[in-house]
Amino acid sequence: KSVVLVLHDLAQALKIADKVIVLKDGEILDQGNTDEVYKNGSLEKAFGVRIEKIETHKGETIWHYSHFS
Repeated sequence: KSVVLVLHDLAQALKIADKVIVLKDGEILDQGNTDEVYKNGSLEKAFGVRIEKIETHKGETIWHYSHFS
């Protein structure tokens, strides 16, 4: 079973999704699990943001992003 969800909040999308599809100008730029897409830099290319994956001491993952200056 699958659920398709469209989000524009990158941190929330990365937090709840197992797999993502990244679109840029209506075309698929990348797809895969969140770690693969993060490591490929596709989100930075598509949205013009710098993304950082932070692992807490409790084992939680926090996704932080900021716009390029």
